[in-house]
Amino acid sequence: MPHRMTQQTFYLRADISTALERYAQDHALTVDFVVNESLRAYLAEHHKRDHIELPTPLGPRIEQTAPHEAITDQPPLYIWYNDTCDVIQKPRYVIGRSAELCDLVIDFNGISRQHCAVRYEDGEYVIVDLKSTNGIEFQNDKILRRHINEGDSFFLCELKITFSYRQ
Repeated sequence: MPHRMTQQTFYLRADISTALERYAQDHALTVDFVVNESLRAYLAEHHKRDHIELPTPLGPRIEQTAPHEAITDQPPLYIWYNDTCDVIQKPRYVIGRSAELCDLVIDFNGISRQHCAVRYEDGEYVIVDLKSTNGIEFQNDKILRRHINEGDSFFLCELKITFSYRQ
């Protein structure tokens, strides 16, 4: 019987998130798979199969930030797609076809469920391909990762997205 999955929202330190994403990319896995398998292995080793109890957290309780709130002091980045504008104010902003997994949903057959992500790393925004089928194009070249400059436009299939640091 397959296990029931539930979507959870939680925050990771930026360095841990980056490490998970790089590990997953290096091993052709999804971050979800890496997290789930790591926790499953830990629980199988440390707890009885029929009675799973998570260990008591160490240290003070950390208050969670609401999912829509920014958790860093990063400057806003504006993304324009199809005559609409959205503001990016979080460390990882996912673009793709899946309404459950993405911040910007593009309902187009050539777009992957999780096509690409805009990340805020080391004080700058970058766009990163998430192993999409059709990739990202910048100035007619396929790219896997690129720093985002003011006014940069990228193509996901033939669909144009443009970024600005000014509204």
